[in-house]
Amino acid sequence: MAAIPQLSAHDVESLIALWNSERERWHDRVFAWTTLTLITSLVVLIAGWEAFALLPLTLSLLFYFTAPYMLPPRLERLLRQLAAVDNPECIGPLVDALGQGNLRLQEAASSALVRLLPQLTDTEARSLGRGRWNILCTCFGNLPLPMQQALYLAVLRKVPADGNPVPLTVVAHLVAAERSLHLPQERLIQEEAERCLERLLDAFDPLAGKTPEVAITFWSRKIVETYYPTKAGADESLAILARPVIARLLRLISPESFRQLPKSVRLVLYQGLLIDVFYSEVGRLHLSRLGADYPVALLRMVRKTRDVAALPWIRNFIAENIEAPPEAHEVAKELLPQLEALAKRNKENALLLRAGKAPECPPEEMLRPCASHDSSEENLLHVPHSQSSEPNSVEGH
Repeated sequence: MAAIPQLSAHDVESLIALWNSERERWHDRVFAWTTLTLITSLVVLIAGWEAFALLPLTLSLLFYFTAPYMLPPRLERLLRQLAAVDNPECIGPLVDALGQGNLRLQEAASSALVRLLPQLTDTEARSLGRGRWNILCTCFGNLPLPMQQALYLAVLRKVPADGNPVPLTVVAHLVAAERSLHLPQERLIQEEAERCLERLLDAFDPLAGKTPEVAITFWSRKIVETYYPTKAGADESLAILARPVIARLLRLISPESFRQLPKSVRLVLYQGLLIDVFYSEVGRLHLSRLGADYPVALLRMVRKTRDVAALPWIRNFIAENIEAPPEAHEVAKELLPQLEALAKRNKENALLLRAGKAPECPPEEMLRPCASHDSSEENLLHVPHSQSSEPNSVEGH
């Protein structure tokens, strides 16, 4: 769509105000109609006409769920006018239209957003608010693929790093998703998503007021959740972020603090070394693409703490050739013989030593003779003389 000549700020404000008022009026009509039909259904039901109560109730639900796709023509014309204006002030209403659910409006709004989002400054991007950025990050499903790709790139380049977990989760899924990376556009999205993820992670607070040790315990539970994938997207828990977040938390604690973590927590962290791929409803996700720093940070901590509990997982990490940075495999191969030697030494120290042959010293010099020597009762228990005047004498007892 070709942009119309630049309008004055006053004209743009008037157009946006008119769109907002018409949109609110339409929402009020939808609410009023839905409420009226529900009340009618209730009145009919109270009057005893149960057979007729279903009709208004069905009409109410049908109208409520189809209303976003039945916008009045005036509202559509206003949106198309907004989409043609070359002014970043129109981005807010366009984002609201993107979340409306009307496919025609979504296509018009997305094409305008691809053009307008690059014009935003950092301050203007933050002023849109988290709600609108959440819509921008989660409304790609119904758009045609070329429009999806163009909008993905525009959003990834401008989404503000303000600690909002919704864009962070969506971008993490983009990084981990199985994509046709031989296609230039797909490869470009992957590279842009990786840069965006680092930027968003830098602004994300994984502690949330907790100490690093408590935060690691919390995020270790998220590693377990990745074994049981749920619906991917913004409404999912932050399980997909567990590996990169823990990698950053490990830099904040000392080896002594790591040793004091519960063994169950440490075992879950070691278990996380072996997570490579899991399946979700939206496709194959490679968690190793998210947690490139995770195996390096964890193996370095194991090297400092010499925790032999990590030995089985490090063996499997090497044997299964888990996808990880070369540095991680180098540390694991260096660490494996050291932990095996330490585990062997610990096992030897825990053995109960037994005599290999009969004792060489005389029986009378022993506290208690060995069973292999003939011993009399007087050698096993010393009985005092009857004339003994010691107070502890057994005489007379």
